[in-house]
Amino acid sequence: MAITTSQIQKAYLYKTPNNQERIVLDVTKPDVTYASRGGNVKNKWEKQRQTSTLERFAKACDEVLGKVSDEEFQIIKKNNNY
Repeated sequence: MAITTSQIQKAYLYKTPNNQERIVLDVTKPDVTYASRGGNVKNKWEKQRQTSTLERFAKACDEVLGKVSDEEFQIIKKNNNY
C-alpha cells in the first residue's frame, strides 16, 4: 500500500515494492528531490538524484524505513551534488 504525501520528509528512507530504497534530499511542494539505490545491494547513494511530484513519489513507495543521521544525510547530499 502506498504511503501518503504527509509522510514524505527530508532525510527519511523509503522503500518501493520492488525493493528500491529512496532517501529524500528535499521537499519543495509540489516536488520532492531524492536519491535511490537497490535495497538488496545497498550501493552508495551517489549520482542518483531525481525530482518527482509528491504524489508520484508517494504512490511509488510502500514503506517508511526511518530517518538517517544528520552526518550520514550530509554525506549523501554531497555525493549527489545537492
